[in-house]
Amino acid sequence: MLKEYLKNKGISMYSLAEKSKVAYSTINDIANGRVDIENCKAALLRNISTALGISMDDLYDICKRDISVHSDKYDVDIKVYTSNKNYRAVYIFEDIQYDIFVCKTGADYIPFVRDLALWAVEDDIDNRDWEKLNKYLADNKDELFD
Repeated sequence: MLKEYLKNKGISMYSLAEKSKVAYSTINDIANGRVDIENCKAALLRNISTALGISMDDLYDICKRDISVHSDKYDVDIKVYTSNKNYRAVYIFEDIQYDIFVCKTGADYIPFVRDLALWAVEDDIDNRDWEKLNKYLADNKDELFD
């Protein structure tokens, strides 16, 4: 994410805002995942990438880096991405693709996104398994409880 990149380069969001001529609030929103880089105008991205001395493609990669997580419990690969100020997780389980809410974007959640996504997906699968079991029991109650 942009915030990590800036920290590693020793660049403050304030100095990037000044150098790029992009509002600090916009830099802050991009860096904290509240604004999806895909929704930004090319001119804005050009100003930021020029100020950082990188290409627009590199800036996009820095800001759009999706997170990958693996559930050992269910042997499921999870892709975490941001959309509309939310972290979301996509996974395939039993040949069906699911896309679920993980948490709101924000600096408070960044260190925990992987853990939150893993928990959300495993909880989602657990709930689906319980729903299937309850449906099976309801559909077969006469045979099971005679």
